[in-house]
Amino acid sequence: MSFVLSVCGKEYAVMMSDGRVPKYLVNQEAHEDYPKVFQISDKVCVGVTGDPVASFYILKDLQEFDVSKLTLERMKRILTNALKEVPINMMGVKFVISGRNKSNKFTTYVVDSKKDFQEIKYDATQMNQPAVVYFGAQSEKIEEIVDNYIYKTLPWGNIEEAEQQMRACMLAVADVDENVNKKIYQMTVL
Repeated sequence: MSFVLSVCGKEYAVMMSDGRVPKYLVNQEAHEDYPKVFQISDKVCVGVTGDPVASFYILKDLQEFDVSKLTLERMKRILTNALKEVPINMMGVKFVISGRNKSNKFTTYVVDSKKDFQEIKYDATQMNQPAVVYFGAQSEKIEEIVDNYIYKTLPWGNIEEAEQQMRACMLAVADVDENVNKKIYQMTVL
């Protein structure tokens, strides 16, 4: 399982991931320092879970573009189209893309290859809109952790509170899932 947590507020987008790629995903020893969140431009960050090879290839497709000139929506289309073209193992790939949209408002999209590339859109309106993406069995314990550390603590007053709650949630998930480690990677769009 990978764990990527993205929160889109009215004035920011924050995305965090753990750093573990379990050995069953790569048929070798586990990698402990593998970020799953990436700053694509000053306006957009992306997080990926699932098949690490397919994830790498879809992100590589963005290198063909001047990302500083691409909107969040255009990047989402590029990543989705790339995902449709690469071989994906049975785990599938989910990606979350978050940042400033073409109207300069914070938005998050989640796209899942196992759900026919359907997208879910989260807009920042009156309060923070969390988009939680993780790969693996959706155990009740992890859902309870996300509920306790994220949903039940809303609304947050500022980005520091969001980061604090997100970090605590990441660490709590690592305590109960051996496939998630405590190495936290973070990307922020202001």
